[in-house]
Amino acid sequence: MVTFFNYTPTYLDHVFSSTVYLCLLFCIIIFCSQQSWKILLLRYFNPVGAHESGRIGDDPKGVPAQLIPFICHVAVGRQREVQVFGNDYDTRDGTAIRDYIHIVDVASGHLNALNKLLDTGFSGWKAYNLGTGKGHTVMEILETFEKVSGKTIPRHVVARRSGDAVAAYADPILAEKELGWKATRGLLEMCKCHCGYLEMLQRDCWKCVSVTVVILKSYKGIVGNV
Repeated sequence: MVTFFNYTPTYLDHVFSSTVYLCLLFCIIIFCSQQSWKILLLRYFNPVGAHESGRIGDDPKGVPAQLIPFICHVAVGRQREVQVFGNDYDTRDGTAIRDYIHIVDVASGHLNALNKLLDTGFSGWKAYNLGTGKGHTVMEILETFEKVSGKTIPRHVVARRSGDAVAAYADPILAEKELGWKATRGLLEMCKCHCGYLEMLQRDCWKCVSVTVVILKSYKGIVGNV
């Protein structure tokens, strides 16, 4: 299990983590060369969900890299099934645990960070974790999505992936203490909002198709009368 505290050593076992680390070093170098800078670094994992209105969300092109968007693609038939990488971990149900956070909570964390930057008493640089403080298993994600969507999500258990940790999630206590920020939306809200956005997309796509058909019929009629 890996719990990421603000003082946890950095792991460079992946291209993504290496890139994040290099960005952090770049910010520190900037501050060291020009100490009038104020720098806050926000670290979070697997932002998911959508705005409650259903008008702003995430619909990645190609094959999604994150679990919940991938589940959405399975739900609408873009992907055949969800592959569960291992069900023999030492967890609640045998599947790996990861950190998830609602995208609106991420947005509010950025606002709180901006307020701190505007504070005349702050100087230097600092990093904060944004998260709920607890992880969810792959099976919990699948079951919650099925509950809010009313759809059965096909899944298939395959072998573990090399290098995957049993559990990984962040400790957000420092952000709560110093930024006055705390995640207020749980897994249920994340899945509900993602489903809402998906339904909105499907309705909008159908409207576009209907309008296109009407335009084509009208054009055909005009051409036929010439």
